[in-house]
Amino acid sequence: NLDVVTSYRELPASKRPLCMGVNSFGFGGANAHVLLQEHRKHTKRARRKTPLTAPLILSARSPQALRELAQRYASSLVSTNTSDFHDLVHAAAFRRQWLEKRMAVFGSNASQLAERLSAFARDEKCADVILEDALPEKGDTAFVYSGNGAQWLGMGRVLLTESPDFAATMSTLDTLIRKHAGFSLLEELRAEPDQSRMSLTEVAQPALFAMQVGVTELLRAHGLDAAAATGHSVGEIAAAWAVGALSLEQATVVICERSAAQAITKGSGNMAAVGLSEAAVASVLTETGLAGSIAVAAMNSPGMVTLSGPLDALEELHEKLNSQNVFYRLLDLDYAFHSPAMDPIQASLLERLSNLSPSPSKGVFVSTVTGGIMAGDELDAAYWWQNIREPVRFNQAIDTLAQAGCRVFVEIGPHAILQRYIRETLTKRGVAGRALTTLKKGDDGPDRLIETAWRACLLGAPFNLEKHFSKPTGIVRLPNYPWQRESYWHALTT
Repeated sequence: NLDVVTSYRELPASKRPLCMGVNSFGFGGANAHVLLQEHRKHTKRARRKTPLTAPLILSARSPQALRELAQRYASSLVSTNTSDFHDLVHAAAFRRQWLEKRMAVFGSNASQLAERLSAFARDEKCADVILEDALPEKGDTAFVYSGNGAQWLGMGRVLLTESPDFAATMSTLDTLIRKHAGFSLLEELRAEPDQSRMSLTEVAQPALFAMQVGVTELLRAHGLDAAAATGHSVGEIAAAWAVGALSLEQATVVICERSAAQAITKGSGNMAAVGLSEAAVASVLTETGLAGSIAVAAMNSPGMVTLSGPLDALEELHEKLNSQNVFYRLLDLDYAFHSPAMDPIQASLLERLSNLSPSPSKGVFVSTVTGGIMAGDELDAAYWWQNIREPVRFNQAIDTLAQAGCRVFVEIGPHAILQRYIRETLTKRGVAGRALTTLKKGDDGPDRLIETAWRACLLGAPFNLEKHFSKPTGIVRLPNYPWQRESYWHALTT
C-alpha cells in the first residue's frame, strides 16, 4: 500500500479533519516528525462580554526587541475586533515561547492596551506595565512570613474596604480570635490612634497572623502558591498553617496563647539590631564582658543579628560599637524575646498548648528554630516553646530553602522587613534568586498583591496561568517576532 507521490492529488473526503505525518530522517542524524491536521472553518461561539482580568504577556531576547514587539502588538490591537481581543491575549500567553525579557501589560480593552504598549515602545513611563527578567534557573516559590516589627497602625483597612474575599477571611479570624483571645480583630484593625492597642504584643501578634493568612489566601486565589514556607519568629505560626501542619483554628490557638504568655514579660528587657555576623558579635560580647547579659536573639543574615537584654547592657554595647562605626539600632520593643527573659513563661505555655495535635505537612516547612526542614507533626507544644526561647536562625532557614530549590521568596506581612536579609543570604550562597514584597506601609491595597503575583509569574515561579484566561473561541494571528538581525563576522588573521 505504498505509492510514490509525484504530483498533486486530491485526498479522500472525511467526516473528521484529515491528519498527515511528515517524516524527516537526515543523513546527519536529524530525526523529526510533524503532524499536520486539516483546517476547517468554524463558526465562533458567542463570548460573554466579560472584562479582561489577565494581562497581555510579551517577551523577547533583548530590551530593544521587546519595545519593537510591543509596538507591533499596539498596531495589531488597533485593528483587532472586539470578538478577537480575548483570543489574542490568550494566544500571546500560551502560543508563544517565554523568552528572557518579559512584560505584562494590563488594560480592560484593546485601545487601552495599545496606548500603553505604544508608550512603552517609546521608552516612556506608563502605568499598568510590569517588567521582569526570567531567573537564570527555574525553581520553586517559598512564602516567608515576617515577624514582630511588620505591624503598623492602619494595616488592613484598604484591603477590608476593597477586597470582599479578604474581608471574609478577616471575619472568620475575628470569630476565632474572639474565642481564644477575647478581643475583636476587626475593631483593633479599625481603631483610631488614641484607641489602638497595637503596641501590646497580645494584640499585635494575632493581628499580624491574621493579616498573613488573609494575604496568603488572596495570593492563592490569584494563582500563586508556594512549595515551602518559613517564618521569622512569630511568623512561623502562619508558615505552619500555610503548609497544612496546623489547621486555622489550631494556628489561632497557638498565636493567641503564645502572645498572651509573652505579654507577661513586658518590661523585662529590650532588643537591638546590629550589623555584625554571629561570630563577630560573640567576640565583642566576650571582650566587653556582656556575654552573660546580652543574648543573640536572631541571626538574620551573614552580617546582621538581633540582640536581647537589659537596656543598660544594650546601651553600653552601643557605645562600644559606635566608636567602631558598626550599625546599631534599638528596636521599639519593650520585650527581650528569644532570651532568658522568656524562661518564666515556659511551664505556662506548655500547659496552654498541651492539647495541640499538629498534622503531617503538605508542603515543606523550614524551621527558623533549627534552620532545617521539619515534619509538620513535630510542631507540638514543645516546639512552640523553643520558637519563643531559642534564637531565630533566619539566614540558615533561607539557605536551606535555596538548597531545596526555591528561587522566588515572597515575604508575606503588612510591611516588608526581611528583604535585605533574604538578598544578603542568597548572595552569600551565590544563588540567583529573587525576594518579592507583598504589602508595604501606606501601599497595601489589592493592586499591590496582584502585582506581586504577576511578578512571580514573569520570574518563572510556578503559577496557575489558566485560571486568568477564558478559553479561546478561535485562532488569531499574532505579530511576528522582531528579529534584531545582528551580524557576527569572523575576523581572519594573516
